[in-house]
Amino acid sequence: MSPGSSAESYPAFAPIGARGLKLLSLNVPPTADIFQPVTMSCEYDLEGGNLYSVKWYKDDCEFFRFMPDYEPKSQAFHTPGISLDLQKSDINRVTLINLHFNTSGNYKCEVSTEAPNFVTVAQSSNMTVMVDQGEWIRGQNVNCHGDAIRTQELQR
Repeated sequence: MSPGSSAESYPAFAPIGARGLKLLSLNVPPTADIFQPVTMSCEYDLEGGNLYSVKWYKDDCEFFRFMPDYEPKSQAFHTPGISLDLQKSDINRVTLINLHFNTSGNYKCEVSTEAPNFVTVAQSSNMTVMVDQGEWIRGQNVNCHGDAIRTQELQR
């Protein structure tokens, strides 16, 4: 496992899983360019089980849920720092747009199978939003309050 990533409730070996469900990979880039969308992916093997849900969290706050047996199948939840491209978010991936510095955080994918057991596996990894080298921030006043960073203007 890479630094900043963790598995919940299961030994640290790959693939992460429980009987009937394995989380094969979680792709969260360690850094993201504030001016570019970022796609994260979560690959799993149901091993013959039926999918109940795939949920995505930022810093333990759920921001996206996919449930194939419900309408609508996809649901987004308001989370500070998160703007989703719902057209590019589905059963295996989420795409974040309009990144901000507070988009940085710990991202977790949680996959569950249906009743009666509701077997669940999860893995998380950190991502930091940065301004790419060659970009610059205009303005002398950069105010920090908690996780929020405000600037006068970002230039490309």
